[in-house]
Amino acid sequence: EEAGVIFATGYMRRASAIGQAIKGLVDDGVLGRLVSVEARWIPTSVKVRDPGHFLFDGTRSGGGILHWLGCHWLDFMGWATSAQVTQVAAILDTLSAEPIGVEDTATLSLRYDNSMVGSLHCAYVTDQARDQRFFGLRGTRGWVEWERDGLEITVRSSHPAWATAPTRTFRFQQDPLPGYGGAEGLALLQAFIAAFREGAQPMFTTDDALRVLQVLDAAQASSRDRRHVALEGQGTP
Repeated sequence: EEAGVIFATGYMRRASAIGQAIKGLVDDGVLGRLVSVEARWIPTSVKVRDPGHFLFDGTRSGGGILHWLGCHWLDFMGWATSAQVTQVAAILDTLSAEPIGVEDTATLSLRYDNSMVGSLHCAYVTDQARDQRFFGLRGTRGWVEWERDGLEITVRSSHPAWATAPTRTFRFQQDPLPGYGGAEGLALLQAFIAAFREGAQPMFTTDDALRVLQVLDAAQASSRDRRHVALEGQGTP
């Protein structure tokens, strides 16, 4: 910030058409006052991913599945709802029986500054490439479900503008592209370049990244000390 440098992270859900559609539904009031949000990410096992990888070394990576994968959902859950985590209760464990120094299983309960509650579950479990991913968001007027391996979301709303068709399915097209993240990765990179070349609005701020790191620190402390942890400046225990 002091140097005027444009900042970005690799949280690609912000760049996806589905992610932006979900945020649009929230911003338009289609779901009403938000009540609960949940996400899960169940990818391949530690054994499949190689126990010797540096990301399974706690002294080098700082944490396990939450630092590697769960962080993506934590960022999206806050960005899509325009809410910040104020309190965390977590259980982290290493259940794969592999010789690693970080958690491979995690469950978080979250409280947000808009009174919404949330949950996140991650575990290295499956024996094949297809991950089990899900995002759900519910409010006083409706809900949205996103099976992350698909290119569609299902939405239901009692908003007056939806009276003629309260349940709708939105399908999105996405060209298969090589490289990490495919089309979403490309869109994120293009947005980053546009921010420093053309003065476009940056997709991220340093505070966005710091908030996720604060939640990760709170989750580790909660699991270690078996207590609820309030984020500094974001509420009380």
